[in-house]
Amino acid sequence: MMAVSAAISEQAASLGVSILIGGALFLLYDIFRIFRRVVPHGNFWIGVEDFFYWLCCTAVVFVTRMRLWRFNLHKTNAANEELVI
Repeated sequence: MMAVSAAISEQAASLGVSILIGGALFLLYDIFRIFRRVVPHGNFWIGVEDFFYWLCCTAVVFVTRMRLWRFNLHKTNAANEELVI
């Protein structure tokens, strides 16, 4: 069983990583917005850029969450075999 302080520090680290990734994705989208102003192009290409941006965001968030959860989607509490989500 994990100690309470260890669980809290693990959750705090997870929160910190999530905030950093959110900031990085926000910065990436701002770069896309600047690029759109510098190089004007049509709605089709804006849609293509947005699609790939969201695809990238999905991949980054998925991989990060899986690493933080150590590739376990569901953890079980070994003491009483309860499913902990």
